[in-house]
Amino acid sequence: MFDPSLENSHLEGYTSRQKERVMNVYEKLCEQSKYSQNSEDIFMSVLLIVCAKPKPVKFYKIEPSNHWLDLHQRTDTDIWCTAVFRVRKCIPTLVGAKTCKVYVDENARVYQDWDSYLTNNTLPKCVIIAPQDGEYQGVIQEGEETFAVKLTVTPSASLGLTARVLSSVDTASTVASIGAVGVLGVAAFTPIGPAVLIGATVATVATGI
Repeated sequence: MFDPSLENSHLEGYTSRQKERVMNVYEKLCEQSKYSQNSEDIFMSVLLIVCAKPKPVKFYKIEPSNHWLDLHQRTDTDIWCTAVFRVRKCIPTLVGAKTCKVYVDENARVYQDWDSYLTNNTLPKCVIIAPQDGEYQGVIQEGEETFAVKLTVTPSASLGLTARVLSSVDTASTVASIGAVGVLGVAAFTPIGPAVLIGATVATVATGI
């Protein structure tokens, strides 16, 4: 959840606040064992969500109407990652049906589905770049022997669910060219190496009109 160099089972190097947050998430994840077939095993994956926002406007200036638009074309962008834990809730009994999941964020908040996370997350104002439908979905691009991950680009709940974050529907080039997000984003929230994915991203844009 924090600096990868601090990763260890005893949380050495973490601040007391960081330890508290880690344990809160751990306990919330353990609670999800109620959905397990044996009340013990938890099937979980981790989604690394990239958040992007433009540099703040000077206090004496008015925020321009395009402040949140087309971050991929600008250099005044800050980015960071946040983790969301995806836990299997049920096993489908019908052929072709998908498993249902719950999602737990870094604040130990539980969301009953992915849409609930997108509409009720507590992230600050930012643009969210995440795996489509809250799961890693890979496709092979036609005519190319490259692997792509489907992504969505959406405003955070605090930014406003109807906020426009992109003016272009050129989705493939949008995510791949968000500067550092194109590198960090594509590489960070997939288990496949960055060399395979950079420039080979399929994205879906979800914005307000």
